[in-house]
Amino acid sequence: WICDQQYAIINFEAILVAICERNAMSDNALFPKGAALVVGASGGIGGKVAEILGRDGSDLALVYNRKADAAQAVATKVATHTSLHRCDVTDPAAIATLIETAVAEHGRIHTLVWAAGPLVDQLYLAETPLEKWRKAFEVEVHGFFALVTALIPHMRQHGGGSIVHLGSAGHLRWPDRDGLSVAPKASN
Repeated sequence: WICDQQYAIINFEAILVAICERNAMSDNALFPKGAALVVGASGGIGGKVAEILGRDGSDLALVYNRKADAAQAVATKVATHTSLHRCDVTDPAAIATLIETAVAEHGRIHTLVWAAGPLVDQLYLAETPLEKWRKAFEVEVHGFFALVTALIPHMRQHGGGSIVHLGSAGHLRWPDRDGLSVAPKASN
């Protein structure tokens, strides 16, 4: 397991080295057969992580919720086998379908990269409506937990895998009006 909680200070190359060391290697490949499941691949950081994984030889299952065009743009930047999947991570049935279709397409998921999270309003906590607070936790905490618990049996069946959660620099300092971003990530 790899947990990099420093969202703004991510060393993508170090993440790749850690993934490679964790995964079983064969044929001098950086990655085993199968794909990296990149949740949030339509965003800036998730998209860049997917590009690096693809550049270094991993097949990709790119996951987005609303921005299909952005995920497709990432897919066009890599030469490895890539599939696109829409998933609302707050829906357990959608998560089950995601895993089923990604495994059917790639044979195995060897890595989960969690780079998902809704863009949240920058509000002081005292001004944060409870509905927005709950939505942030539903996606970033409960969605992450639901996906991980659904994926672990598959990873165990195939000899393991890597789970990478991209968190927040707010663990070092809580920026003003960033509670909707930092608090859910701190829960993971």
